[in-house]
Amino acid sequence: SALSTIGFMTWWGKRTDKAGNIKVLKFTSFLVPLVPIGWLVSQNFYWILVVQVFSGFTWAGFQLSSNIFLYDASPQENRTRYIAIYNTLMYLGVSLGSLSGGILAPLLPEINGSYFLTIFLVSGLARLTVVLSFLPHISEVRSVSPVSIKDLLLDGFTLADIKRAPGVFSRRIKRLWKRS
Repeated sequence: SALSTIGFMTWWGKRTDKAGNIKVLKFTSFLVPLVPIGWLVSQNFYWILVVQVFSGFTWAGFQLSSNIFLYDASPQENRTRYIAIYNTLMYLGVSLGSLSGGILAPLLPEINGSYFLTIFLVSGLARLTVVLSFLPHISEVRSVSPVSIKDLLLDGFTLADIKRAPGVFSRRIKRLWKRS
């Protein structure tokens, strides 16, 4: 998932430049709940690999658009404070979510003999609840042209991009590896 996230960052960056951060944020926010729910479909290795690539695709767009939106929406004199508050709340949420899952797991019914699958379902539903509660209340802070979801995802995308993707991904990983 982390490698997939790295691979999709530039792709999402081009889309946020064109369509704005909120368009990408709203689109990927509806994909985020599908990530844990994807684990319910099958335990097959190849399916889980697809779920992990999808996770990277989704989180790359979400993280990039939410961070850039934070920069755009916060006044420069308070930007550091807003970023600190955002990161504190985000990591607090991750911690509380993990802790809650650990506490609730034995109390929930099993799906296919696993508490983890139940927690994934609860996680997906909780994420969807948050998305439906908060997304209607945010709007773009910079001027961008309206872009349809189809154009957001497919504009400038060709068969050559699919053929070139493994090489681009491999070069990025090698560059990151050399830096560390």
